[in-house]
Amino acid sequence: GNGDAGTDELFRRERAVLASLHHPNIARFLDAGSAAGQRYLVMEHVEGQTLGNWLAEHQPTLRQRLDLC
Repeated sequence: GNGDAGTDELFRRERAVLASLHHPNIARFLDAGSAAGQRYLVMEHVEGQTLGNWLAEHQPTLRQRLDLC
């Protein structure tokens, strides 16, 4: 792997979880691997603004933020 056994296992589990998610409101997992010693995950590109920008713009209440999650 690209690191210690614990890090390799964490990456493998994250990859498996992402591959198991199938929902129209979740960006699709496309691929994963490593190149030049760096691990990577390839996800579907989603048009729009980042969550951080949306939160700053709309300033939802805590309840609304929890509902969003």
